[in-house]
This record gives sequence, structure tokens and C-alpha cells, in this order.
Amino acid sequence: MANFKTHYNVGLISGIISSASFVSLSILNSLEGILCLFLWVIGSISPDIDSPNSKPIRMFFYIVSVIVSCSFFFFSMDMFYIIESVILAIVIFFILNYMLPIIFSKFSTHRGIIHSVPFAFVIGFFISILLHKFFNAKDYLSILAGVFFVLGFITHLLLDELYSVDLSGAKLKNSFGSAFKFYDYKQPFLSMLLYIILLFEMLILPPMDNVINKVWNISNLEYLRDNFFPSYIQSFF
Repeated sequence: MANFKTHYNVGLISGIISSASFVSLSILNSLEGILCLFLWVIGSISPDIDSPNSKPIRMFFYIVSVIVSCSFFFFSMDMFYIIESVILAIVIFFILNYMLPIIFSKFSTHRGIIHSVPFAFVIGFFISILLHKFFNAKDYLSILAGVFFVLGFITHLLLDELYSVDLSGAKLKNSFGSAFKFYDYKQPFLSMLLYIILLFEMLILPPMDNVINKVWNISNLEYLRDNFFPSYIQSFF
């Protein structure tokens, strides 16, 4: 199993390459690119939230708690008095930073349902819906933000599977197949529940027409082909 530093570094590097590519294609502006990069990196370390006793994961819960509570505070100022927004933001921080890790430790097992592809999409779709419905983000940004989280999450799962291969002994370790999975046979009810949630989320996702038109554009693909690598490297292809 890859350690936290490996997951973080791979997530950061792959996230920078991906977000920079989208910014260079003018699909995202600089601030949107930074947001998507952040979500990619968060996704790349998220599967290990089922190991809440480790210091890096405690740091993860702390960062998420600060971001969510501060975002709520600024977003809610038009709906509540300032003191009410402050109190609610503190409550949200307390729940996410102190109570959520305890809940995860009680009801989750390492490399359980959280280490799965459907869980990645459930959280990714939730991010898209949250940005679009509550923060009035444009539909293409909402979708791409969720996609970046999912792709970062999947890099974690694939790395875990890669580290489950013993190359020196040319064999598979017992942990092989426990990370990148679409169904957890040890937790069938939770697995089915994830797919039910996914179906519901798909009904309320932001429209995907704009993001498809922005991304799957032949001029974009040609631009990447001609500009991703310098000319002296392209000559080898």
C-alpha cells in the first residue's frame, strides 16, 4: 500500500498537469484551475479517511473543516445575522473536525466501501451538485470540479493496487483487488446503497452539454497534441 506522501505527491503532480492543461485550453480560468487542482489533490488522499488515527488524515479532516465552515459563513451572511452565521460555522467545524472522524472509525474499515469507485462518484457528484445549487457555479465548472475530485480519488485507488503487485517475486499480494473495486462483497448493503445514491444524484446533476462541448472539441485536442510536448520530444512519436 502506498503511503500518504506518495499519494499526495502523485495527486499533486497529476493534478497540476491536468488543471494546467484545462487552463491552457481556456476551458478554465486560473482561479477555476486552482479550485480543480485542490479538489484533485483532496480526492487523491480521501480514500484513507477510513484510517482516522493517522496524523495526515487528521490534517485532512482539519483542512476540510476549515474550508467548509468558512465557506458556509460567507455564503450564509445574507440569510442569517452575523452572530448566527458565526455560531453555525463553529458548529459545522466541530462536527466535521471532531465528530466525523469518530463516526468513520466506528462504521468503516480500511479498504472497505470507501476504497471503491462508486464512492468516488458519489462524492464527486455531490461536489458538482453543491457548487451548482448552493454556490451558483457555472454548470461546466460544477461538473469539472466533481470530475477532478473523482480522478484524483481514482489515482489513489490505482496506486494502492500497483503497490499490491510484488514485482520482485512476480506475484500478487493478498491486498490486490481490495482498493480499486466497484462492489464490496463484504458490505453488500452499503454497496447497493451507493448505487442508489448515484442514481438519485444523476437526476439532479447540472447540465453536461456545455462541458462536453468545451472539452470534446477537436481544436482542443489538436492544441494539446501540438503543445503538450516540445517539438524535440514530439519527433520521437
